[in-house]
Amino acid sequence: MFTSSGLTAFVPTADLDAADAFYGGTLALPRIDASPFANVYDSDGTQLRVTLVDHVDAQAHTILGWNVADIDVAVRELVAAGVELR
Repeated sequence: MFTSSGLTAFVPTADLDAADAFYGGTLALPRIDASPFANVYDSDGTQLRVTLVDHVDAQAHTILGWNVADIDVAVRELVAAGVELR
């Protein structure tokens, strides 16, 4: 059942507009749905649901990542777009 079902990734946000500026703007992911509760983006066929929560706690581990062809190029593009990498 699950091997033939699409995956949806979930990421919390306390600010849907700021999240859209990042995921839809900086990362240029197409937004395929929007509601007062979440924005949904398409990432190469995988749905990314950015869900509104009251408070986002810092995570001690990675919660989302992409497989990119060249990590150095990806980092340069993100930094050039104003993303602060830690």
